[in-house]
Amino acid sequence: MLFSRHEGPKSFLAMSNPPGGDWSGLTLRDFKNGTDYRWTSLPRVSGLEGKRPDHVVAITDDNDRYILVAIESKDIAKKLEARVGPRMKKFTKDLLSSTPTIAKSNGAEWLQHIGSHNPQVDDIISVGAFCWSSVADLTESMSKGELDAAVGVEFDSNKEKAVLHVHFTSGASSFSSAMLRAIKGFGGRIEIQIH
Repeated sequence: MLFSRHEGPKSFLAMSNPPGGDWSGLTLRDFKNGTDYRWTSLPRVSGLEGKRPDHVVAITDDNDRYILVAIESKDIAKKLEARVGPRMKKFTKDLLSSTPTIAKSNGAEWLQHIGSHNPQVDDIISVGAFCWSSVADLTESMSKGELDAAVGVEFDSNKEKAVLHVHFTSGASSFSSAMLRAIKGFGGRIEIQIH
């Protein structure tokens, strides 16, 4: 929800599989020309070395590098699988090595895509997300999952806001910046605490 409400020139929700959802496709937007590229058939089985992410967000950093954020979400940190970070990256890289099925330019209709595809992905960041419990869970999940970042989501019904507890490696600072940009549209109902 954070990124779907903040789509724009620097972020785009490429794929989302909430509970009850599906993995019907992944869409990348070329932020420079507005063209969307879509892979409509995702492998249901990724093998031992690959793991299909629950969500993928496309962002650009301050240097206009195109970055994909692959997110695995669980209700609690302990349910994150070992090495889920490298496995999500492998699945995403493998998918992007194939040609998109369809494409559309600036709101036109989807058409069969022929030829090479854009945009060029510069990096993939792996993230684990779960309900907040402790800083220890953030750091342990990053180590166990070999993740670039972890997000613990805390809901405060009394204050009617959510707090996102974030821990990340230096290589995932662009993800943190994207989150800070995205929360501005929530009128103070989302707060970020970096650990």
